[in-house]
Amino acid sequence: MGNAIEWFDYGIYGYLASYVGKAFFPAHDSTTRLLSTFGVLAISFAIRPFGGMFFGPLGDRLGRQRVLVLTLTLMSLSTFAIGVLPTYAVIGVWSPILLILARLLQGFSTGGEYGGAATFMAEYAPDDRRGFYGSFLEFGTLIGLSVGASMATLMSTLFSDATVSSWAWRVPFLIALPLGGIGLYLRTRLEDTPIFEELAARGETARAPFRETLRYWRPILILMGFVLLLNVTDYGILTYMPTYLKDVLGLSEVAGDAIPLAGDGRHDGGDRADRGALRPDRAQADHPHLVHRLDPAVGAAGGADGRQEHGRDRGRPHAAGVAPAYAGDSRAFTPRTP
Repeated sequence: MGNAIEWFDYGIYGYLASYVGKAFFPAHDSTTRLLSTFGVLAISFAIRPFGGMFFGPLGDRLGRQRVLVLTLTLMSLSTFAIGVLPTYAVIGVWSPILLILARLLQGFSTGGEYGGAATFMAEYAPDDRRGFYGSFLEFGTLIGLSVGASMATLMSTLFSDATVSSWAWRVPFLIALPLGGIGLYLRTRLEDTPIFEELAARGETARAPFRETLRYWRPILILMGFVLLLNVTDYGILTYMPTYLKDVLGLSEVAGDAIPLAGDGRHDGGDRADRGALRPDRAQADHPHLVHRLDPAVGAAGGADGRQEHGRDRGRPHAAGVAPAYAGDSRAFTPRTP
């Protein structure tokens, strides 16, 4: 739920970028205004690693549930804040400044959300289904983007361009608050994972999880490269493509919003991973060098410290290990499962 709310924000911001630009930036040049709008979106990505480096170790020490409640609260409030900000015509330069601050807060909380949620799901999942359970994180991402994009498309369908520019563009941002309330209700009723509670009871939670993770700096950089390639394509299609289709190719608002949505969806990777398609021992024959280089990264992102619980190898994932790669692909947990 939290991950869906997080990317709901990215969906509505990307699809409503032209209206956001008109509201918060001066109208001297439409190209400059649009670049400024997407530049603010880029700022939220730049701050994400710092959010991961802050919230990841915090979750390793204090527990995932508390941190996930905090990140969800910050995400919902920052998205809602965009919907109530005064426009440039009302308060001048303070309008884009406040927009930047809201996006920074959203990006900072996002950095802690994805890594913490990935670790939480990996710790709760059965060893032989960890890939499948983890894939719901990416599924939530795509659901959030799709719902946000669909809501933006609905605004363009129901209202005239003048009405959307005036006030209707705010509606999807305002909806983030009740959505966040639902997510907060669910998360406050979650308990921390049995693995974490066992370690906490024995006083064995990590004291410096981020410093421990730095031992795996090379494979983490490789994972960051993979995630970078994925996200450049994802966000290019899901956030900029609607604007390109409408402003450059001249498509209608509805057509420009609907086309990128047509190919949005995937959820089979985790299940394939559990069945062995992505495990190092299965891939060794085809890609021995790649598997050898990436295997330590799995230890950093999804980790296993060799502990035995009820006869099974129960890894101890570190959120701090996921954080530096923004939010490592949930399938990174899979190769350590038996």
